[in-house]
Amino acid sequence: MKTILLSLFAFAAISLTATAQCVPDTSITHNVPGIYPDEVTNLPHAIVGIPYNTTLQMKVLTDTVAVILGQNVDVTIDDITITTVSGLPPGYTYSCTPSNCVFPGGSDACVLIQGPAPTSQQIGMVYNIHVAATAHGHLTSSGILVEDSANIDYYFIQVDDNVGILTLNSSRFEVTQNVPNPFSGLSAVEFTSPHSSMTTVKVSNMLGKEVSTKTILAKSGINKIMFNAKDFEPGIYFYTISSEKNSATKRMIVGNE
Repeated sequence: MKTILLSLFAFAAISLTATAQCVPDTSITHNVPGIYPDEVTNLPHAIVGIPYNTTLQMKVLTDTVAVILGQNVDVTIDDITITTVSGLPPGYTYSCTPSNCVFPGGSDACVLIQGPAPTSQQIGMVYNIHVAATAHGHLTSSGILVEDSANIDYYFIQVDDNVGILTLNSSRFEVTQNVPNPFSGLSAVEFTSPHSSMTTVKVSNMLGKEVSTKTILAKSGINKIMFNAKDFEPGIYFYTISSEKNSATKRMIVGNE
């Protein structure tokens, strides 16, 4: 049986407050299978001095089409089971909703990843995450049980400093962490664009709700965007900068004046 796992559920990454379990996002539709964030966006970076907290939202499909012995067959999904999550930074843990990490077909589920604030000694470190999962199902026409395993190996968590600008390569799309962060006045973000293009800057709150969206014409080379704390309530936000097929999301904290 060819790998069907990656077509079974849709993921979306958002940040939630630190709780023992995450809350599934029931607004994700079942008819858009895939994984988000993708390999380009990936997971939010960990920031020195800030506890880490990110949730993978899952939408498990009720059925799919698999290739068995060269034939397309309809498969009813019984469940998706996350068996292991390894490679996390020291002290980081994961927990599921449902708590046994068994997600029935057609259900909403999530996995919470959280951990202590990284130290300055971890700046620049990249932790490659390995997720092992198994799909259980049965042939819709006959009820014969089928099982398929898959590994998801492209997620990673990178540790960034809380101050300073990362070195940018103007030949490719890159986005820095906003500085300063946290901030109560102005904060700057730099990004590079290989060529002039229309670029979208979107800011969302911890629940994934958009609070600000604007489109700018980015020039070839280094561009700068300024965030003003007066435009936001105090709290944790994610800003996403998207240009053509490229996109990057980072976290920022708006403090009180």
